[in-house]
Amino acid sequence: MVRIRLKELAEERGLNISQVQRLASLDMGMVRRYWYNEGRNGPLTEVNLIALTKLAQALGVRAEELLESEPGDAEGITIPGLVAA
Repeated sequence: MVRIRLKELAEERGLNISQVQRLASLDMGMVRRYWYNEGRNGPLTEVNLIALTKLAQALGVRAEELLESEPGDAEGITIPGLVAA
């Protein structure tokens, strides 16, 4: 499983959820799902790559920096198109 580090990275930069939402120009419901790592009906199971990219830009990080493997995952996270060249 993947955890989105949005809240952690935003708070390190002194940003709250509303500020991130405005900077990323995304719907608050979508930002809230990634902020709390919760899907519409339980744990977050899908990630919108456009939203992830906008959130990363709002925080000044690469999109893959928002992603973290859950404990127990043997492999790292690889998303084609997001890996730095």
